[in-house]
Amino acid sequence: MIAAIEQLPPLAPEPGKTRSLRETEADYFRTNMSRMRYPVFRAQGIHLGSGIAEAACKTVVATRTKRSGMRWTPQGLDAILALRTAALNQEFDQSWQACREAV
Repeated sequence: MIAAIEQLPPLAPEPGKTRSLRETEADYFRTNMSRMRYPVFRAQGIHLGSGIAEAACKTVVATRTKRSGMRWTPQGLDAILALRTAALNQEFDQSWQACREAV
């Protein structure tokens, strides 16, 4: 990818920029190369898309906090989401015990 980018015709940097888009993009891929080993990650069963995170947000947040008539203060929402996450992660009892010991 980097070689292909560097073979593109040179362009002058945009006004106010010191480097061309070609240089910026080649550097991005060079810097992040270790994070872009997608075949290796797929072979390890690691999910690459955002779908799982989005589904988790829907499960944890939307189904509990966006029901009819519900209103939350920022502090109340933070508290209920922490409880919901602990429950879904099967860590509620452990979290509850830690809160009781802290009091």
